[in-house]
Amino acid sequence: MNHADEDVKPFSRQGLYQAVYDIIEELPFYRAATALHMQWIRSIASRRPLVIEAGGGTGLMNAEARRVRRDADVYLLDINPAMAEQAESHGVPRGKIVVADVAEMCVGSRSADHIFSHSVVWPRRARTSSLQRRSECSSPVAG
Repeated sequence: MNHADEDVKPFSRQGLYQAVYDIIEELPFYRAATALHMQWIRSIASRRPLVIEAGGGTGLMNAEARRVRRDADVYLLDINPAMAEQAESHGVPRGKIVVADVAEMCVGSRSADHIFSHSVVWPRRARTSSLQRRSECSSPVAG
């Protein structure tokens, strides 16, 4: 590692974190988790369900959710702007990407039908009260 590399943060646009997803998506546990979430998403009875991927990273699972439920309103939440860019490059529409801390997530006036995550790190301070009513939201995920 040269001295210039010491200034690169792993979650930055220059970091190697994004490359990890190329490896993870080939692992059996990732494929199994994806299959299970997609099974649940397919089984949602409501029309146009609200589905949120928390810590969506590159958007690979999000793209699969869009494929299995074309009628779903699928959002991706990630704290890292660099990962949000990757998600957009994998076909997640910009208007469905929210760059925010999961602990600050707000779904507005709708109830989420399914919230999923592959490997989000939930901070200890995250509580269910982070899901607020629309009147308490400054920028809801869905309205």
